Amino acid sequence: MSVQSERGPGGPRYSRAGARRYSMQGKPRLPVLHFSQLGGARMNTVLRKMLFVDLIKGLRVTFRNQDPKCVYTEQYPLQRPQVAERYRGAPRLNNHPETNETLCIACDLCALACPENLIIVGSQRNEKTRRKELTEFTYDLSRCMFCGLCEDACPVDALELTQDFEMANYSREGLIWNRETLEKGPEPQEYRR
Repeated sequence: MSVQSERGPGGPRYSRAGARRYSMQGKPRLPVLHFSQLGGARMNTVLRKMLFVDLIKGLRVTFRNQDPKCVYTEQYPLQRPQVAERYRGAPRLNNHPETNETLCIACDLCALACPENLIIVGSQRNEKTRRKELTEFTYDLSRCMFCGLCEDACPVDALELTQDFEMANYSREGLIWNRETLEKGPEPQEYRR
């Protein structure tokens, strides 16, 4: 089905389907709108903008939720927040409770499991016992993403991610923990008034 084109009166070609838009003189016709249709929508928009209706609605929601009984503020340095049970924070190298020797057997599985390669385990073989003994253990917290893979890989549960979350430091060198720091753990500052 094709639409035939014709030459309009003194103008370019136009189709019969679009001929309804043109009057006899070749000028476009405007659609007829009643004042109630035109003015009602515009007046509503203008009044909403002048009276800040949307702003007042938003403020009403804000003030409804600012009831002092519903607001809960933690006094952070003075009162420690509750940490989730499965939270993974600062690492700790566990010691045997009776002998106070490290539980680490220097198997190097934690360093192999770490996706960031930030754990360095150094060991020497003891000639008497024919076992590997841990000589150095370095953990770079500046690159750690606390995924817990090193903790899962340890066969003797020597490495553990604790719930300590205060590890902020002023230098990157402070975020590289050696064996002694890992065994004693982070020391949070006590705040007093």
